[in-house]
Formats: sequence, structure tokens, C-alpha cells
Amino acid sequence: MTPAIPPTGPSGRALFGLAFRPFFFGAAVFAVLAVALWAAAYLGWLGGFAPRGGWLAWHLREMPFGFAVAVIAGFLLTAVRTWTGSPGLAGRPLAALFALWL
Repeated sequence: MTPAIPPTGPSGRALFGLAFRPFFFGAAVFAVLAVALWAAAYLGWLGGFAPRGGWLAWHLREMPFGFAVAVIAGFLLTAVRTWTGSPGLAGRPLAALFALWL
């Protein structure tokens, strides 16, 4: 019979334990906010507000630089652990990289 492992509570470090966690979560939140902003602009709820270059120019930049970069960074930084056998980025360095993206 194997000894029971005592349950541990959630840790504050869980979010920055693996690289995909903050970046996928950030990409999901960014996508929801971007769609809400885009819909508000489309329905005319924002009045005369428009980013420089118009909404199409904003959309052309927010997708690759906002959403796609977060997903790609999360995937690659997590896959590096498997590909190289190294511990990968975690903790404060990962939090700093996520803050830079944010």
C-alpha cells in the first residue's frame, strides 16, 4: 500500500510555475477584452473615439502583437522544457517577461 500524499493548498506561485499558464490566461483575457471593444466600436457605443489610423489599423496590430505573441510565447517557453530537458522559465523571470508583454 502506498502512503497517502497530504493535500496541499493552492500556492501563489502556481500561475508562474509553467510558462503557458500566464500567457494563455493573458491571451484569453486579451481576446475577450478586444472582442468587447471591437463590438462596442461597431455598435457605435464609443461615440467618436477611434485609435490612430482607425479601427482596422488597430485590429491589424492587436491580433499579431497582442494575442498571437502571448500564445506563441506560452507554447514555446513550455515546449523548451521538453525539447531540451532544462527546467525552463518560471517564477520571477517568467513574471517579468509576462509583465513586459502586458
